[in-house]
Amino acid sequence: MKTPIDTLLAVADIGAKLEPTGTDKIKAWLPVDCPHELKEAIRQHKAALIALLSGPPFRIVRSEVLADETLFWTVNEEGRELLVANGAPRGSVYTYGELDTIVRLDPDPKHLRQLCHAMRRFDGRILPP
Repeated sequence: MKTPIDTLLAVADIGAKLEPTGTDKIKAWLPVDCPHELKEAIRQHKAALIALLSGPPFRIVRSEVLADETLFWTVNEEGRELLVANGAPRGSVYTYGELDTIVRLDPDPKHLRQLCHAMRRFDGRILPP
């Protein structure tokens, strides 16, 4: 796994969980058959994973409407920058304020896909009307 975000996604994909237990420790709930490569990636990215998991709250979202694209929802710009610095594509990270704006627009799936595509393509942000 190249980035801490790749590692978090791999952890989520196998139903595992990571939790920081201090400034330099991380607790991992991994299945018995967890791949060695994933354990190694957790060790390699430990400091960044602790920073991510201790930083502003965020959620990983897999959207069927957006062709199973992975999105990240976070509380603010600080959360966005932390996710991007650790490997999340900027155009896939939305703040809760942006999500509120999208919900108020109430787009149908086609327009939602267009909006998200534009955000990724132009490295944009969504501002309230």
